Amino acid sequence: MRVVVVGGGIGGLALGAGLRRRGFEVAVFERDTDVAATGGYHITLDERAQSALKDLVEPKIMQRLLASGSALRLRERDAFWDRRGRLLGHGPDLSDSASIDVDRITLRMLLAEAVGDGLHLGCSVSGVGHDDQGAPRVLFTDGAPVSADLVVGADGTHSVVARHLAGGPTNSPAGIIGFSGRTLRRDLSPGEHQRLRPRSGLAIGPRGAA
Repeated sequence: MRVVVVGGGIGGLALGAGLRRRGFEVAVFERDTDVAATGGYHITLDERAQSALKDLVEPKIMQRLLASGSALRLRERDAFWDRRGRLLGHGPDLSDSASIDVDRITLRMLLAEAVGDGLHLGCSVSGVGHDDQGAPRVLFTDGAPVSADLVVGADGTHSVVARHLAGGPTNSPAGIIGFSGRTLRRDLSPGEHQRLRPRSGLAIGPRGAA
């Protein structure tokens, strides 16, 4: 059985890795030309997520992922501030948590390694149809079509596959925009070190800003 996965984000790569491990012929097509060229900061993997990944990837990949992570039980309770920096409260006690935070880029790169030569980068999907035998076929903006026994849409918010199946757009703007960035610890003042501490924090602003 040949499976084509459209989209090489975390979901598409995890599926591709799991299918390959179970002996399926799988191809994952991703428009990015570099798996490290991805947005996001970190992602929290709870016990269910870790258990699922253990079934999808080889033990050596899972060991490297766990070694890269940060255990939530080792950090302080999350903090919430208002826009003036006044402490509003704390999150739950994490001392018994089995969850870990991992870097999204690290996770994506390890999953890409698990998919191996089944990952095809720089491939932009333009549509989905059927070949002469009625099998699903993926069309590309620059390249020959690819047929498969099963096509899976893992191509995100503006999914070409989902739009094909639904016959039209499957989402609409929510009016929410997110920005993220990183600051090196050495660039923080002693006061910022003391205020931020080893934990996650969120500052709540006006009109839904945070």
